Amino acid sequence: IGAGKQSELKKLVHTLEVLFSVIGVFTGLTIFLLRGPILKVFGGSLTESAYLLSMQFMAVIAVTTVGTSYQVACDNGIIRGGGDTAFSAKMNLISMWLIIVPLSALAAFRWNLAPVVVFFLLKWDQLYKIIPVSIRLHSWKWVRVVARGDREECAQP
Repeated sequence: IGAGKQSELKKLVHTLEVLFSVIGVFTGLTIFLLRGPILKVFGGSLTESAYLLSMQFMAVIAVTTVGTSYQVACDNGIIRGGGDTAFSAKMNLISMWLIIVPLSALAAFRWNLAPVVVFFLLKWDQLYKIIPVSIRLHSWKWVRVVARGDREECAQP
């Protein structure tokens, strides 16, 4: 952006989005498929209950990893890297303190939901934050010149 190559920005962002998504799907699938062999490392020292919970938790991680790969990389790498730090800060504060923590606490202590459900609620922001991140990314409002100098904010690419 600071080099004045805004015409190349859309293509680069699209390429990165595809790359982040492919990495997320590959990683999530790998975690899901290897959860049994990974737990076998414990050599039968896990109780049946601990083994089943671990399999469920790893399945949740496998699913949320797909979202994490796209959402975190686009938010922290592209949007914040492009100069828009306020969007990320607001989105993460609202998500954590107004959605994730209260809902997870209610699920655990008020509604007495299963541990895997509570764990999912602690991690599901990695999935739903794809929506605001994608909207912000494709609005191009995050594009700013972050190089030193007297340049004005970049126009929409």
